[in-house]
Amino acid sequence: MSTSDKPFEVRSLRPGAKLQYEMFHPQIIALNREVGLHPELCKILANQPQTDVYIRILEIATYCNVLMVAEIYTLEDILDMCEKLTKALYEKRTQLIIPYK
Repeated sequence: MSTSDKPFEVRSLRPGAKLQYEMFHPQIIALNREVGLHPELCKILANQPQTDVYIRILEIATYCNVLMVAEIYTLEDILDMCEKLTKALYEKRTQLIIPYK
């Protein structure tokens, strides 16, 4: 079996080592799921050469017409912004069109 046939690399832990999992916050997961439902935004993010998470959040905020002030954000600020952007994207996706007679 060649190395290209292996779907992932298996390494053994040293004796006494503890396995540690790192997971994303639910706010980030929800934002990522909602972004996937907006093809235009996906194209914008795919064409963005910067892969920094802050640049991606700024692109999403620009798409949603949400103002972000240039300052230092804490993790809690970023998670709150992710919630706001998820709500804004959801509203953008679920707008009702009522025919005018």
